[in-house]
Amino acid sequence: MTRSKWIPFLFLAPAILLTLTFTFYPIIAVGYLSFTEYDILRPPQYIGLTNFQNLVQDEVFWKALRNSLVYVLVTPIIMALSITLAIVLNRGLKGIGAFRALYYVPVITGSVIIGIAWQWLFDGSGGLINGALLALGILDKPVIWLSEPRFVLPIAMLMTIWMGIIRISMGFSIFRIRACIKSSRALLIPEIYLPIQQFLMCMSKGARQKSIMSGPAIN
Repeated sequence: MTRSKWIPFLFLAPAILLTLTFTFYPIIAVGYLSFTEYDILRPPQYIGLTNFQNLVQDEVFWKALRNSLVYVLVTPIIMALSITLAIVLNRGLKGIGAFRALYYVPVITGSVIIGIAWQWLFDGSGGLINGALLALGILDKPVIWLSEPRFVLPIAMLMTIWMGIIRISMGFSIFRIRACIKSSRALLIPEIYLPIQQFLMCMSKGARQKSIMSGPAIN
């Protein structure tokens, strides 16, 4: 391999080193330590499957696993809503330009501001949601949403869906989706049916182009 072909790898070396150090090494270390008894102060001692046996007998583990499986549902919801909104944004409706601009605002809004806004929405004393539900007569007294265990997971899922659609999907991916919709000749009119195969091919093509632009040039 000539010197010129080594240059891309030299540029990639810092990123590869960081990835190996802070991603792959911790994964391997955790896998090894899971079969040992280790408290940082003493060297690891191999104990076999004891940790896993204790884990399956822990009620907290099964509760966390159930919550994680429920939380995973946000992914298909985000994708479905993102594609739906992309179809809506692709229509030439009156005022659609202003609508797109307003939906892009959260992308450039700081995470701290978003956190404060959501805290205000679910505030237990004077939040917007409590105020609306009390005004409609649905609630008799304010609910401290963020302190009720049964509400924490749904609120976290709702916030993740909102952030996924507005900040991630709407802000970045959804405009690629709109580009794929525009380039798809198989999209029927009215734009309700989305050809999944062509859509995935378009998204895959965009990903390959991004990989070629960012990766090393190897013949």
